[in-house]
Amino acid sequence: MADDRQRTIIKVFRKFSNSLGPDALKLVEDILDQHEITGPEIEISLELLAKEYNKQDDATMKVSPAVLRRVHESLQDQGDRTQIEKELIDPESHLYFIDAFEMPRWTWSAERGAFDKHVSVTDNFEALADLIAAYPSIARSTHFVFVPGPLDMTVNAVLPRRPLLSSLVGRLKTKVPKVHLATNPCRIKFFDQEIVIFREDLMSKLLRNVVGVKPDVKSEDLKRFLVQSILDQSHLCPLTVNIQPVLSDYDHTLRLYPLPTTLVLADKYESYKVTYTGCHVFNPGSFIGKVLTFYTYTPAEINSEECIMSMDEGD
Repeated sequence: MADDRQRTIIKVFRKFSNSLGPDALKLVEDILDQHEITGPEIEISLELLAKEYNKQDDATMKVSPAVLRRVHESLQDQGDRTQIEKELIDPESHLYFIDAFEMPRWTWSAERGAFDKHVSVTDNFEALADLIAAYPSIARSTHFVFVPGPLDMTVNAVLPRRPLLSSLVGRLKTKVPKVHLATNPCRIKFFDQEIVIFREDLMSKLLRNVVGVKPDVKSEDLKRFLVQSILDQSHLCPLTVNIQPVLSDYDHTLRLYPLPTTLVLADKYESYKVTYTGCHVFNPGSFIGKVLTFYTYTPAEINSEECIMSMDEGD
């Protein structure tokens, strides 16, 4: 009888490409004896044991008694918990009434495509103020321009958007003297250059409302199509008002005639730069992830350059 059981043990473990030494074989027999497993249940129990063994990171083809013993103890714990839960389960202890004001604060991040823990915008601006203030020379001489995006908190949601609420950036303005809360879009005059900054998810809106896109169209063609659509129409929003509402009294602020020197289309689409009809257009892309991409603009050259910063696990 013992020989038949040993043959069954060896056969089951061999099915999982495992071999057993004398110590491992004895351990398996002890486990079967401990739980008084007999008859057809032997093979079922051995398959469960072999499967769990091979799930371990340190499992070897020749069965390790130490790893096998750990697997057995883990299965025992699971069995004990299941039995206790069956005995103690009480529907009343699993019934909860959740108040809306007590729910965890999670918000949907369209850029990440997942739910993120709610963050305090004011606290983050205060943290930014402390970071900039830690570098006095930068805080004294650098101009910081904040252009609100589609999801930022402003007085109005239509174009053009008013600046960020001053209550959010109070401490930042106190610690950093050269902070500019700009509208969206905004224009910067630098000597004889005009730089227009516009934050909007134009590429996704345009693709959603275009008549059709060729199946084999390349990303570079889409970027040029977007730039040409905007510059040829001399308007930042080449969409109808029912798709993108615009304040009619301020529509002139979205016009691009005459063409500016540089146009920054801050879109969550992948970064690019294109020069068309003498206007340099670039999109710095989204500043998220482990590899952070941003652009630097050199007015003397009327050109932008992509910069990449990698974040290590410990940063």
